[in-house]
Amino acid sequence: MKALRTAIITIAIVLMIIVSPMAFGTLSFAARTNGTGTSAQHNNTTASSSKIPNINTSKVIIKTTNPASHNATTLMGAPGSYTCSRGDNFLWNHVYGVSGSGKDPWSQPGPNHPGKSRLTMKTQPCIRVTGTVYSQPHPPPSTQGTHDDPDGDLHFTLTLDPQYVQYSDKNNCKTAPMPAGCNRIIVEVICHNPSLASKSGYFTKWGDYCSGVDSEYMRGQFPKQGEKLTVSGRFVHDTGTEDWNEIHPASNISPNP
Repeated sequence: MKALRTAIITIAIVLMIIVSPMAFGTLSFAARTNGTGTSAQHNNTTASSSKIPNINTSKVIIKTTNPASHNATTLMGAPGSYTCSRGDNFLWNHVYGVSGSGKDPWSQPGPNHPGKSRLTMKTQPCIRVTGTVYSQPHPPPSTQGTHDDPDGDLHFTLTLDPQYVQYSDKNNCKTAPMPAGCNRIIVEVICHNPSLASKSGYFTKWGDYCSGVDSEYMRGQFPKQGEKLTVSGRFVHDTGTEDWNEIHPASNISPNP
């Protein structure tokens, strides 16, 4: 009996010696496999997270440090109408001769319109429209077509796409009447040429209303006739001799392919 127990123990020891290297090799292979998989997964994650998205900025024409004009809420039932953003309000408060527009010294009745603003805000105070540039560039001192006004504002005419023609006024086409009704609107980009405003004496009369404002277009740049644009900004009526509708000031201008 003792001899049998000894034999069994001996056989068990021999089997352990034979099996152990195989088991160790299997465990080691599993460990290497897991290690390699984990390492590969880590490397893939690193490579993926280190990629910088390729953002296409070739179509951006705006150069501005004005407060952002996004996060605006679209109004129901009015094509292109939205709740004015912080950027819209910032620029509106830098338009001279606009009564009740804010705390700035140039926010007061216009010099030629005692008791009222030179710009009357419409029921839909801010709009975003698409259209095609109608006017051709005519740099100063010309005041025709696309040009810089003596107050430093860039002025051009936009032919509205059909869904936005309700924002036009008959006087927007008084220089080129349209028998079927007008489909144009004036766009004013404030502070495009501040040196012109200074030279013309506007800063002397109204204060430096361009302080802190960067134009939507770089100085000397003008929208091209036939260029398709999306334009956002304040929807107003100019109460002067023009007596027409404007987006003034425009807060965002971008190409519309």
